[in-house]
Amino acid sequence: MKNLFKKAIKYAKDNPEQTKAMAQKAMDTVKKLSSDQKKQPPSAPSNRK
Repeated sequence: MKNLFKKAIKYAKDNPEQTKAMAQKAMDTVKKLSSDQKKQPPSAPSNRK
């Protein structure tokens, strides 16, 4: 597991632009998911992806 982390850090250092883009995409996805959950009543099944 530590190895994977080291690889990820090395990749981030070698490819700062891609890493930034991926992080941004991940943040956007998280924000979208949490806002979707707020809109839905808790009992509703979430079929949307």
